[in-house]
Amino acid sequence: MALTAAGRVVRLERRPDGTLGEPEPYGPVLGDVAPNAMAADIRALPPEARARLGYPDGIAFDALGNLWVTLPFSNRLVAITPDRAVVDVLADPAGTVLSMPTNLAWGGADMRDLYVVSRGNGCLLRARSPVAGLPLTFH
Repeated sequence: MALTAAGRVVRLERRPDGTLGEPEPYGPVLGDVAPNAMAADIRALPPEARARLGYPDGIAFDALGNLWVTLPFSNRLVAITPDRAVVDVLADPAGTVLSMPTNLAWGGADMRDLYVVSRGNGCLLRARSPVAGLPLTFH
């Protein structure tokens, strides 16, 4: 689960009875966060300051166990590896192509088409991923 205001991702164990355990960190804090900051104030920051922000939004796993995470305010897409390292996948500080990325999902016959909502410019981006993604599940 993405804890946007806290700048991190947590996981919840699903118990055999269907209940969830306590949240535990999944990877490090993803960048700077400003407690109680308003979205308008964050968007008003210069690009170099926004590039360091770590407010996560959309998350989805790939077939190798990497958790891909959108960071809307910094116009970034990162992956948290199974050993919890953070890898930059795409960074567009000026928001030229990737602008306020929110949701993401994989599709296509081989699940290697990555779709990312680029909310800031009203686009749905599609790129080929070097690894297949996992389908989203709903319970």
